Amino acid sequence: MIALAQTGSGKTFAFVIPTISRMVMQGVMPRPFFPGKSPGCPLMLVLSPTRELAMQTFKEIEVLSKGSGLVQHVVYGGESLKFQQQRIEKTQIDIICATPGRLIDLIDAGKLSLSFIQSVVLDEADQMLEQSLEVMCAEILTGRDMPEPNSGRQTLLFSATMPQKIRDL
Repeated sequence: MIALAQTGSGKTFAFVIPTISRMVMQGVMPRPFFPGKSPGCPLMLVLSPTRELAMQTFKEIEVLSKGSGLVQHVVYGGESLKFQQQRIEKTQIDIICATPGRLIDLIDAGKLSLSFIQSVVLDEADQMLEQSLEVMCAEILTGRDMPEPNSGRQTLLFSATMPQKIRDL
């Protein structure tokens, strides 16, 4: 799904509320997890072009999912990779907000797997293009262990503008 709306119009709520509702109503898919030994396997991935947006989205998800039992984390560059790995190793993650580069770092380190992703959101997809992040996004969407779209995985692109290059991705 591609959603276009002006900045500040509530795009984050438009993808967070239905996704969290589905996870709460259907229950979260069981995934293997052994603290400190197996990778985190989130069900929802929100990719953001900047750490500021990733942190903002994480805070909104935290508020909207309060009391749901869902576990969420945020990962981004500019903070110790080791510190972020330690947080991920403690408990299974249901929702992860991430910048593309740091997400790839954690996948390459064996700390995260995308094999159980049910929904992936590219937030501010136009900014991803402007910041030359489309190669990393394509790698995450097609070159890693994320399920194919035909497996039932939802791919949601949210943006204020939507250049053809992002639609092609």
